[in-house]
Amino acid sequence: MEQTNGNGMVIAPMKIREKLGYGIGDLGYALIWQMISLYLLFFYTDVFGISAGQAGIIFLIARAWDAVNDPLLGFIADRTQTRWGKFRPYLLFGAVPAGICLVLVFTTPNLGNTGKFVWALVTYMILGMVYTAVNLPYGSLLAVCTRDQGDRSSLAAYRMIFGFLGVMVVGILTKPLVGRFPNEQIGFQAVSAIYAIVAVIIIWVVFASVKEKVKPEEAKKYSLKETFKILAINKPLLLICSAVLFVTTAITIRSAVGMYFFKYNLAREDLFPVFMAILVVSMILGCIVANSARKKFEKKSLYLIGMIIFAIGDIGIFFSPYSAIKLIIFFTVLAGLGTGIFYVLLLAMVADTVEYAEWKTGKRAEGITYSLYTFMAKLSAALGGAGAGAILSLSGYVPNSVQTASVDFSIRALFTLGPFVSGVIAVIIMNYYPLDSKLFAQIVKDLENRNAESK
Repeated sequence: MEQTNGNGMVIAPMKIREKLGYGIGDLGYALIWQMISLYLLFFYTDVFGISAGQAGIIFLIARAWDAVNDPLLGFIADRTQTRWGKFRPYLLFGAVPAGICLVLVFTTPNLGNTGKFVWALVTYMILGMVYTAVNLPYGSLLAVCTRDQGDRSSLAAYRMIFGFLGVMVVGILTKPLVGRFPNEQIGFQAVSAIYAIVAVIIIWVVFASVKEKVKPEEAKKYSLKETFKILAINKPLLLICSAVLFVTTAITIRSAVGMYFFKYNLAREDLFPVFMAILVVSMILGCIVANSARKKFEKKSLYLIGMIIFAIGDIGIFFSPYSAIKLIIFFTVLAGLGTGIFYVLLLAMVADTVEYAEWKTGKRAEGITYSLYTFMAKLSAALGGAGAGAILSLSGYVPNSVQTASVDFSIRALFTLGPFVSGVIAVIIMNYYPLDSKLFAQIVKDLENRNAESK
């Protein structure tokens, strides 16, 4: 179907360079966020010098506050009008502050325990706010680059492949790079500075590469009160966000305790970079599979398949003996493959819900729509980070020591059982997702007819 921008102008299919220009952005964002996801809890307890309980409180407060900011920024972004568009200016002006804040989070000041706690809390909260200001507009761009479902799925695949490459870079290189410095405190600060510089450059590349093409005939403003109606009536988005709440909580916990699992349970800290490499390659393969299969299968079907594979991989790792490294690697491949599949479909499905809400309400709200998704993702991250810290503390975790049987089981369960259970719940929730390709085509046709009649 020929797609228009809302003003009757035909939108040409996206070129490979445009898709690459958009997709590479997630590499930059991953350099920032994966440092937080993979290493911040470990950094706080084993390097920075605060307890797991204190770290859990910081995660809960900072990420919950960060989640609250998302709808507010989405509301503001939908009202932004500049010569660069609604969302691109945030990439241009927000990249440098985000990079600076990352370095501050991984800086260890010469303070007492209370002072360190306050420093960690404040710097992490500020990073979350600035990161939201630069990342939420990036995600919202997916809905304004094109209306074509195929292009959206392709963009999501490019994005996730580069994002997973960022996971690989951070997961594999961070610890070896940190080890090249006199101590881990200096090392983490220096490595975060390197990642920050690269991230800023990449985000600017996205700004220069991507154009906002999809626009309604008139930018119909919605009030703050109407925001809740736009979101409440969007059943597909609410189902997606419900699934995200469970899955992201579990994945956040798994990411946070990954270093602990390899350092204490397997007593093979050296294998963590290998694990991350295998996991990321599997996730990239999942992205490729999802992008290739999208022409033959509905997004919902592929999402459910990916989630089932993901859950099987996680439960497999739980039942694998610590000595069975090859078996653990096999199930890691399954978990990564499933993750790559369902994440690609998830992002494309969120973009499709923008048209669904416009069809139902007459108001187009890319920013607030994507902000509900990121709100749920960050709320889950808050719960996951706090939960990981709290459970470690309650089980009796002591940094840099031989751990007890209860700590051993807690780490193992957090690393595997949480993702398995969340995957099963997500499958049940998303089974009710109603927005298939046939309905979406009808929605786009109705919107184009509506715009034509209003001229």
